[in-house]
Amino acid sequence: MADGLSNDSIIALLLKAGLGGSDYELRPGDLGGNNRIDIVTVAGRDYVIKSYYSSSVDSRDRQASEWKFLEYAYSITPRCVPQPLACLPDRKIALYEYISGKKITTGEIGEREVLAAASFLRDLNASTPAKSGIDLPRASDGFFSISEQIAHLDGRLDKLLLVEGSKEFDELTRQIMSFWQAYKSSLQRRPDDKLEESEIIISPSDFGFHNVLKTPNSNLVFIDFEYAGWDDPAKAICDFFLQPAVPVSAEYLQLFIDVALQYHPAKSKIMKRVKMMRSLFTLKWCCIILNPYLPEWIERCAFANEYINVTALRNQRLKLAQVKFNEITQ
Repeated sequence: MADGLSNDSIIALLLKAGLGGSDYELRPGDLGGNNRIDIVTVAGRDYVIKSYYSSSVDSRDRQASEWKFLEYAYSITPRCVPQPLACLPDRKIALYEYISGKKITTGEIGEREVLAAASFLRDLNASTPAKSGIDLPRASDGFFSISEQIAHLDGRLDKLLLVEGSKEFDELTRQIMSFWQAYKSSLQRRPDDKLEESEIIISPSDFGFHNVLKTPNSNLVFIDFEYAGWDDPAKAICDFFLQPAVPVSAEYLQLFIDVALQYHPAKSKIMKRVKMMRSLFTLKWCCIILNPYLPEWIERCAFANEYINVTALRNQRLKLAQVKFNEITQ
């Protein structure tokens, strides 16, 4: 049984979902980056128990964000997400439908897969009464003006500048800061261009094929929504193509935008915003990739994966961050 996941909590969760009491089997699920996954079997059927990381230095309520998003998303696109079954907010745990599927690789991504992802984002934001009344937080890093995005990236970079890293780490952060100072000046000379309320979207956040399961019938099911919420559509689009875990070719960018923003009232404005802000979001991803150098990130990751090799991960991520940075400088 996972550390911190008590028998009483499991029984309470199963009872709340209407699945009976103490007759269950539990096994560890896949190792995650932020939260713990366990598979519970009741009457021959598998379900997922997710235990969410919580800390006084990390104010995001991951359990509430994911639960609220899934309640909405399942009501709109039930074939695209797991069904939320029960949650215990005070214990930061929730029970979800188990999806039998496999992760997909970059080589498996084609027009069909990109269309499925774009359609999911589009359907979440169709003009329905349900959307206008949904109670969601801002998505993680969900800022609606250029000045807010600049301030957020400054904050991420300030944390990295405090790190005592290797020569290679110091050289990469120096390169990033040099590029950022010039690029930031060009952004600050533009109008702040804050999005109107009608222009923000509901975003899964951390949206990409690294958070997809392909079922035996080839349906794509999207998972992991602890960062979901109201978001800048340009950020959501850029993140989809910039996330490094399962890269998506930029050749699909226009197709993705055309479908995902089908119902958006300012599609041309968002397309321009994507082009203008792509370098900023690339730098943000450089910072995200370098998160293993930050003590608070290591604490969160250790909650989900006690076997993590920090040194090996840092070396791997440093190389990956350099590759990502080179995308905007070469």
